[in-house]
Amino acid sequence: MHSSYSRWPTASTAAVLLIALMVHAPETAAQDSTPDLTGAWSGHGTGAVLGQLGHQVPAAEPPFVDQSVIWTLTIEQQAGRGLAGIWNSPNHSERLLGVIRSDNETVHFVDEDTYFDGRVLSANEMEVCLQETGGGSMVATCYILERQSP
Repeated sequence: MHSSYSRWPTASTAAVLLIALMVHAPETAAQDSTPDLTGAWSGHGTGAVLGQLGHQVPAAEPPFVDQSVIWTLTIEQQAGRGLAGIWNSPNHSERLLGVIRSDNETVHFVDEDTYFDGRVLSANEMEVCLQETGGGSMVATCYILERQSP
């Protein structure tokens, strides 16, 4: 039985496919490129804190975050998607670890007692939100951090 269907594309079909692959190849490569997040990132927070967490004066009522306090996330090491560094306020520092998700925008961090979720907004800007509970204390805050140094 003879069929007019051919398993091989025509030259014009092959050319169209080749052009489509060439056009989308840089986009695919860009999606696979893990961002370099090393350096110091600083900014102010917004949210609420209750209790004693070591970074601020103890509070019995849930005050809103003092936006005059500058927080710094310093990413000292990066190996692929893995991160290691320090999270600090003027009063206290804690070691932290992190990982960049495969979308190259979402970042998860953890320090000694806190979970952070972040989003890379640009090469020099990142939003980081954290939640912490324990010992009668609670915190829910977000920070827009700008890269101070690479």
